[in-house]
Amino acid sequence: MINKKIAILATALFAFAGCGKTTIESSIRKDDKITTLREYDSYKENKLPKSRVVIGKVKNYTRFGTPRTDSTTKDILASEFSNSGRFTVLEREDLDTVMEELAFSDSLGQKSLLAKQKFLDTDYIVVGSVTKYALNTTGNKSIISKSKEQRAEVVIELKVIDVTTGKVWTETGEGSSRVEFSTILGTGTYGSYNSLEEEAFRAAVIQGVEKIVRRVDSTPWSAAVVKKSGSNIIINSGVNSNLKIGTEMEVYKLGAPIQYRGEILGYEEKLVGRAIVTGYIGEDASTLRYSGENFTTPAIVKIRK
Repeated sequence: MINKKIAILATALFAFAGCGKTTIESSIRKDDKITTLREYDSYKENKLPKSRVVIGKVKNYTRFGTPRTDSTTKDILASEFSNSGRFTVLEREDLDTVMEELAFSDSLGQKSLLAKQKFLDTDYIVVGSVTKYALNTTGNKSIISKSKEQRAEVVIELKVIDVTTGKVWTETGEGSSRVEFSTILGTGTYGSYNSLEEEAFRAAVIQGVEKIVRRVDSTPWSAAVVKKSGSNIIINSGVNSNLKIGTEMEVYKLGAPIQYRGEILGYEEKLVGRAIVTGYIGEDASTLRYSGENFTTPAIVKIRK
């Protein structure tokens, strides 16, 4: 009786193996948040001038953090800010040194205006902290088959510094990616762990950047006045920022910081005049014809409504 059962099982296995040669029963399914994100408004992308962003240090503070994951996350951040159509991503190799000079904290205070002298072409600085990076593997195994699921979950905090106003805020992005695969009698296709990891980080970054885009879109666009000479002013925005000739601006003189419970809410602004974009200087600056009160920097311009 036992021998008969063994014979039946062997026959079944042989038949299954024969099927496996012609039909590989394997699957890789990826379940992440990437496809539901990137809901950037293309109309605003074409209409509004771009802001400029410098990406600072990105650090993975979890037990799985490595220099490789730090570098990967920073590259993804640069890519997603660019893909949003709202930002020009700038390279600043000396950013860490400058941030140390500013004694970086939750509020930059008056020193944000000093930073502006070194980052005249920068509107925002973004630094990132990976606060969660979890890897889980589960699976089932039988005589003829085995299945396995790998899942990566990531949470990243993005601290955004508005160089012009000194205001600091934080947005959080969460992302996950899952890969399932199965094999029958050793035949099948396995998932890529590196791809799994990168997709989880990208999903988290996309969600964080999407929140930043929404906040920036709700804030009036502005640029710094670099120089004033008679009836002309120069600002740190031009062709690369999608700024159009003929754009009408309002000019504001920046005053003392406005603070509440130790947090800088912004700076006092006094409307001193109006200006219109008349030409470009290179790709990253413009000249404007100005009319109004005499003023000194620091000052900014905003698009006239």
